[in-house]
Amino acid sequence: MEETLPGASRAFIIGNISTAAYLASAAWRLLRDASAHAATRKQFGKTLGEFQAVTHPLADCAIGLRAAQSLARAAACNFDSAGSGELHEASCLAAGAVMSARRASLNAAYVCHQVFAGIGITLDGPAFHISRRIRQLASAPPAGA
Repeated sequence: MEETLPGASRAFIIGNISTAAYLASAAWRLLRDASAHAATRKQFGKTLGEFQAVTHPLADCAIGLRAAQSLARAAACNFDSAGSGELHEASCLAAGAVMSARRASLNAAYVCHQVFAGIGITLDGPAFHISRRIRQLASAPPAGA
């Protein structure tokens, strides 16, 4: 690809890093909204956040998203410091970051829909428009694959 389109490999790396950052940020938004919902919605005389079956999956999502964010930042730092001939490591880090962000954001979308229950799947609900975008981005192959 580099022979026909100079600089394409750098663009693919930037695309993977930005996709990873976008997916992680969108999933954080869902997670914040679902956590706020769990803190206020009451069932059986308690808020949803008082049930371990709700809080533990949300905490697992936060751990996965933090790892995805860290990988995206590490890939971006490596890309910034890499010279034009040293892009292999940056490319591998960017691909790893986007794969980690895909897994973490899809998991967060699933868990958040569970927390929101019925209102999570309605078109005008608090989660649908974000989780739909996460699924769209996560289904595309990594740039340069």
